[in-house]
Amino acid sequence: MLRGETTTGPFVANGHTLMLVSRTRGLRIGGPLAGLVHVQARPAYIEVLDREGKRSVVRVHDVQRGVMTSVVGAALACARGIAMRRFYR
Repeated sequence: MLRGETTTGPFVANGHTLMLVSRTRGLRIGGPLAGLVHVQARPAYIEVLDREGKRSVVRVHDVQRGVMTSVVGAALACARGIAMRRFYR
């Protein structure tokens, strides 16, 4: 498992300089000669530099896992409801 941080930016908006920092994970697939790596990146935080040079960090919360869990739960509930409806007809 390979781990690291990647930076995207800088971007300038309304006099503020923004940089997006992501946590990156990679999984080497195959042997050392295959050279295949599956990479997954998720936002970690945004660095904001204002006009006066003051630096602040804004954390980005990971909501993907919660959303995916809700979608899978809803799909399972719908499938069970359809199966029960067919059974009691």
